[in-house]
Amino acid sequence: MNLNDNEIRDITKHLEAGKPLPDKYRFLLFEEKREVELVWNGTVYDYVFLDQEGFKKYKPKCFKDLVKGLRDYKLHCQRHGISSHS
Repeated sequence: MNLNDNEIRDITKHLEAGKPLPDKYRFLLFEEKREVELVWNGTVYDYVFLDQEGFKKYKPKCFKDLVKGLRDYKLHCQRHGISSHS
């Protein structure tokens, strides 16, 4: 990888300021083909683990039903002090 002085300076400024690197530099520095996850500031990710049997039993008819079901489950868990991640 050959970076010119301006690119090195730009990368250094971003790192020192605690800012994320622009995609141009991230892909130059990390050449390996890896999965990339986009993250926006302030975004909170929530996960619910669902096995295949449970999915088949409560199979949603559309994406809207899937989202509603996950929200309902999360609220149920919050109300009853149950972890939705187990």
